[in-house]
Amino acid sequence: MMRSSMMTSWEIGAYLLGSAFAALSIVFGSYDPWWQIVGLADSYRGTFSYALSVFFLLVGHTISSLIREARSLNEMRLEAADIERRLRNSIPYINSLHLLDTSDDAFQYLETVLPLARTAKNTRLTLVKPGTYITEAGKSYEEALKKSIKAGLQFKDVICPLFVESAERLLSKTKGSRGLYDCAVLEKVPDVFLNFIVLTYTDGMKEVLLGWAITKSSGFEQRCIRIADNRVAEYFEHVHADLLRDTVSFEDWQSGSG
Repeated sequence: MMRSSMMTSWEIGAYLLGSAFAALSIVFGSYDPWWQIVGLADSYRGTFSYALSVFFLLVGHTISSLIREARSLNEMRLEAADIERRLRNSIPYINSLHLLDTSDDAFQYLETVLPLARTAKNTRLTLVKPGTYITEAGKSYEEALKKSIKAGLQFKDVICPLFVESAERLLSKTKGSRGLYDCAVLEKVPDVFLNFIVLTYTDGMKEVLLGWAITKSSGFEQRCIRIADNRVAEYFEHVHADLLRDTVSFEDWQSGSG
């Protein structure tokens, strides 16, 4: 992942604003009504105008530097996460299977890797009213998902009717994005099902998170398993494609023609 060396519009704006105020402070040096309001002697005009212009230049530079530093830190965090993921996936059978004890653990992991993914194939199927995204980790994941879609992530969701409202909110929040949120509704939900999300990264590596299972005996389980193996991930991509054959498009569902 290459770090961008180009200045953002915010950084350029901070520089230009500081420079504009600096120029104005110099112009005010010859503006008599201003000095009458300030109440300074004429002998201080030059010094005060110069000090004021330097102050505004420094403010603009400081704001721009802080914006650039925040952007660099975020890029470094993403780059570190990408390196960690590559190392983890490049060594066969070393840490390729990892148990995540709670949904919060899974959400926190997904929040880290979603910005690195090119595509995601997800299922959200349940027989009981979902409590998804109600924890802080869940809310952070949802925000990361929106940002990733806006940045270019292609996200394909197979949902049950209980997640329709959630899908509508996500669609409205990601309109006009570089990426795409697309979903379809599976009306008949299996009694037993293991939900999953398959992630494909820009380097072609894949992984799958399995969990949030629905069963007759234990209901909606939150424990998840992460498997970093392309062959396993591709298997679940086929499962996702099979599920899509039995779904109704979201547009048909909303229009009532499903």
